Amino acid sequence: MPNMVYIIMKDGRIAYRAMWTHHVEIESILENLVHYDTQTAAGARVRASYVDKLAFIPVYGDLVRDKVFGRAGPKSEKDYWAAFKGGR
Repeated sequence: MPNMVYIIMKDGRIAYRAMWTHHVEIESILENLVHYDTQTAAGARVRASYVDKLAFIPVYGDLVRDKVFGRAGPKSEKDYWAAFKGGR
């Protein structure tokens, strides 16, 4: 799965965005959107609610990270270190 993911509602609003894809969350969001469609079709009043959370992901070892940098190109490593550790 891609690292970055957006789920866009039929009306163009962003229902979900994440820097790191987590399939369980995506399944939950899609189920919630189906529920929303079902409820609004039945005439229920439904209101959007914003949720903000911090998720923690594993930091991969040097070998995996270096392999990713090799595929992503030389600028990726510079960007990584600038964002992750404030430069290297």
